Amino acid sequence: MDHRRGRGQIRTADELQALLAVPLYYILEGSAQAAFPGSSTPAPSPFVQVVRVGRIHPQHTAAFPVYVNWRQWNELVVPVLSNDKWAKGSLMFVGGMYEKIALIGKDLWGRAVADGYGSPDQEFPESC
Repeated sequence: MDHRRGRGQIRTADELQALLAVPLYYILEGSAQAAFPGSSTPAPSPFVQVVRVGRIHPQHTAAFPVYVNWRQWNELVVPVLSNDKWAKGSLMFVGGMYEKIALIGKDLWGRAVADGYGSPDQEFPESC
């Protein structure tokens, strides 16, 4: 599979933030989950698919399903989702839904830039 186009492509920090902030919010809220299509022990999937499993805001239906390169999933997304600040219940102390999505996106973006998926002198896109 060509990872520059289609499912499982390598993405920049800006693309990851724009594409994944909403789905990651719903994973943390329990309304979405990761799937590994076609995976088996000898042949793991080259991408991770995030799918809806519960109710989501009507404005966010277009955010699903989303496909993430397996390497970026392991290196960037898993650490963000595993971060203690997103532990079950702690999101309830952070503003509204859009503030939470913005914080998750900024966390993912920062990790992606630090890991070389963006320029080190790049600034966080304020439109996010």
